[in-house]
Amino acid sequence: MKSTANAKGTGPDPEKLVTYSMGSLLVNLADSGGNSFMRLTPVLEYEQNKENKKLGEELTKNKVILQDCIIRVIRKKKLKDVQPPESIDKVAEELKTEINSQLRHGKILRVYFSEYLTQ
Repeated sequence: MKSTANAKGTGPDPEKLVTYSMGSLLVNLADSGGNSFMRLTPVLEYEQNKENKKLGEELTKNKVILQDCIIRVIRKKKLKDVQPPESIDKVAEELKTEINSQLRHGKILRVYFSEYLTQ
């Protein structure tokens, strides 16, 4: 596996980091009664390098498929599983793993949220 370390060996080059918003998603949660939901806007971060040179294009082309992937992960969660603050990092890591399993032209480094609401 190739490293994404920068010249100093400390990780990705901050100058080459790019984000891609997956748009706002409203998802029903798995709680009984069907009254719980989550609104989230995941933002994917990746390094623009030769390994990921086609990743931006792939994210755009497959946005709906990746949104469906995100919805399927969140739909299995109960309200207690996604309530912040302690759940945000866990949900982000789970989404990163699932999204990366769908990608062929690179990998995302991190998932951020510009919106993360539960009810």
